[in-house]
Amino acid sequence: MELRRYKALELKVKGFSDRAIAKELGVGVATAHGDVKKVLGDLANKHIEEAANLRALLNLRYERLFHSYFDQAVAGDNEAAKTVMGILDRMAKINGLIPDKSLVTVDQRAMKFNEPVTFTIDGDHTPMGELAKRVYGETVSSPVN
Repeated sequence: MELRRYKALELKVKGFSDRAIAKELGVGVATAHGDVKKVLGDLANKHIEEAANLRALLNLRYERLFHSYFDQAVAGDNEAAKTVMGILDRMAKINGLIPDKSLVTVDQRAMKFNEPVTFTIDGDHTPMGELAKRVYGETVSSPVN
């Protein structure tokens, strides 16, 4: 069974669909999908410590970069502000703070409003709030119809 799972993964890497893997291995589509998922999960668990070490190393590097640009960004340098925001985004991604898929889905067709709706993002007077103001403008408003 383990050999079949690794064969399923090999076929997936080659671009085979779950249906094509199932046909090639003589199993059901659900089994083919489950085999790939299982072997990927096993590999991830086997390498969890290496992944944590790599994440820690990347965090240290990103933090060093962040600190080298932060004062410039807060002082009004727009390019430094964009760099800082990019670093924060990457740090959030490698630490799993940004989900792979949306947590909330809104079907705008189902929403009915009698008056226009406006969303506003206001930065506060902390250094990060001031940075957000410089990057995104004083106030960002977007009407929704």
